[in-house]
Amino acid sequence: IELVGVLRKADVDSGQWRLAIDDGERSGKTREGGPSLAGLKIDSTYRFKCIEEIEEAEISGAEKRSLFLVAHEPA
Repeated sequence: IELVGVLRKADVDSGQWRLAIDDGERSGKTREGGPSLAGLKIDSTYRFKCIEEIEEAEISGAEKRSLFLVAHEPA
C-alpha cells in the first residue's frame, strides 16, 4: 500500500505514525529493523510505502488491520 499525505504524528520511541490523506487519516507503526521516523517533519508531505497485515480475532471473528511502514520519502 502506498500512501501520500501530510505527516500528523511521528513518535520515534513507539514507532507510531499518522498521515492525513485525501479521504481521512491512516496510521500505523514501524517494525524493529525497519525505517526510522527520526528526522521526519510534522506537517510535511511524505510518501509512505506500507504492508498491511490482517488478523482475525478468535472469538469475534472480526478483522484487525495493521499498517507497517516499509519505506518513506518526501512527496
